[in-house]
Amino acid sequence: VEGAFTPILSRAFQITLTARQTGPNGMVHAPGGPLQLPGGLQVRVPEYWLDKYEVTNKEFKAFVDGGGYEKRDYWKQPFVKEGKPISWEQAMAEFRDTTGRPGPSTWLLGNYPDGQAGFPVGGVSWYEAAAYAEFAGKNLPTAHHWRLAAGYTVYSEILGMSNFGGKGPAPVGSFQGIGPYGTYDMAGNVKE
Repeated sequence: VEGAFTPILSRAFQITLTARQTGPNGMVHAPGGPLQLPGGLQVRVPEYWLDKYEVTNKEFKAFVDGGGYEKRDYWKQPFVKEGKPISWEQAMAEFRDTTGRPGPSTWLLGNYPDGQAGFPVGGVSWYEAAAYAEFAGKNLPTAHHWRLAAGYTVYSEILGMSNFGGKGPAPVGSFQGIGPYGTYDMAGNVKE
């Protein structure tokens, strides 16, 4: 098991180990649990699996090359622009790279920049991320899943070991800001 913990004497930790190679490839197990929200509301998040690293340009390119922008089956969410519903065709016209091809807004000619296959994909909307997750057989985590996996008890340590150098994105896995369940870059690498 891989993870980072800050000892808190007043709190006991229960860790459930999963056998190596039994979970989804490239994902880590988060046990779920209670999460305190602002205003005193508490929610309970069931256990879940989360990608260990951010989605890379190369991984997202498989979605683009596999017809991800042409297959309605991947686009499950209703589209809304400026508070009004829009059609699938209208939405697809919005999701274009710098040359007008389907794909992330930061790409050129349907491809990511040279030498950046292992960098986290950027320039994608929430809708595109959700469609990619559908393509990959996954779901986007909710804010509650993210908060639990980020582990606020180790957040200051994660920030100090994350990409805040002002030099732009770095290849996935370059920084050692590891969350309590083995996720990396929970503080971000690409500016979303």
